Amino acid sequence: MDTTYTDGVRKVAAGIKSGAVAPPGYDISNQQALFAAGQIPMLWSGQWLAAGFLTDKPKIKYGFAPLPQQTKPAILYDAVGICTPSYTQNADATFKVLKYLDSTVWTKVLPDSPVAAPAYLSAQSAYYGALDKAGLTTVESTVKAGLNTPTTIGVRFTTQWASQSNDLITAYWPDLLNGKKPLSDLQTMTGKINDVIKSNG
Repeated sequence: MDTTYTDGVRKVAAGIKSGAVAPPGYDISNQQALFAAGQIPMLWSGQWLAAGFLTDKPKIKYGFAPLPQQTKPAILYDAVGICTPSYTQNADATFKVLKYLDSTVWTKVLPDSPVAAPAYLSAQSAYYGALDKAGLTTVESTVKAGLNTPTTIGVRFTTQWASQSNDLITAYWPDLLNGKKPLSDLQTMTGKINDVIKSNG
């Protein structure tokens, strides 16, 4: 919670107050439809929403922006993928299925539903090609920039810290963004989360 981060939170809170940024607590289960209808100004999500917008064709003009960067570029890291446990039976056959899904299937699915760039490089052209065809250049360029950023930051607490830490965030974060608690409480929140991590080492 250094001065740069605190200043960033201050700017977000100011954006919420002015109406330029959606406040905490809006209905995220329906956020894509709310955004497409022009009822929320921004939404925090990811490149996978582009697939839904390609289908729904909202009338609003929209773009996709990466997180603001400071002196050292970094990207949030939230990996997903397909895998199989090491003790699975028929490991060779299972690997062949996974290999087929990760290559051939992606090239057939991604042109109609470009949800994310696959790790398999040869299949990435199907993803980027769909975005390019739809004119979603901001999504394409931002995803490429993110994948080429060497410094990554985790987005989740591990299991032994998650419950208590997330409870602390819930108790402080919305009120901080809505201006109901002073920014100095960022330090209080961080201290309590660090105490949780130390006690569950």
